[in-house]
Amino acid sequence: MGCQSPFLSPEDTTSSSPYKDASTELLVEIVDEFGFLDVAECLESGRDVSFTHFQGTSHARLDRIYASLELIPKFKGYRVDPVSFSDHCMVKSSVGPRRQGTAFSWNLWKLNAKLLNDETFIDAVKKKI
Repeated sequence: MGCQSPFLSPEDTTSSSPYKDASTELLVEIVDEFGFLDVAECLESGRDVSFTHFQGTSHARLDRIYASLELIPKFKGYRVDPVSFSDHCMVKSSVGPRRQGTAFSWNLWKLNAKLLNDETFIDAVKKKI
């Protein structure tokens, strides 16, 4: 699989000095004891994972999702989205098969007639033609 369970590797923070306190040591101990893996590290996105915490000029990937090796193949997605009410981002992941959605059908499409009077839309269409 190629994924490991690093905790605060150099890529996970903009700070040059490592930070470890009792909670960090406890988390590392739990992750190691139970063999948990960092979901973001195991998915194809690899190191494209965004920072999840911002404080001044310091950024770090503090918020994570851990899972056992048996569950890792069931994860289908991983996203980091900023939220307005916190200095931490929301970390989301999809687990299990994708939901069957309705396929797009041109039969359901119709033009919004108001666009025909919208100068911005008309100019954009003229430029494309």
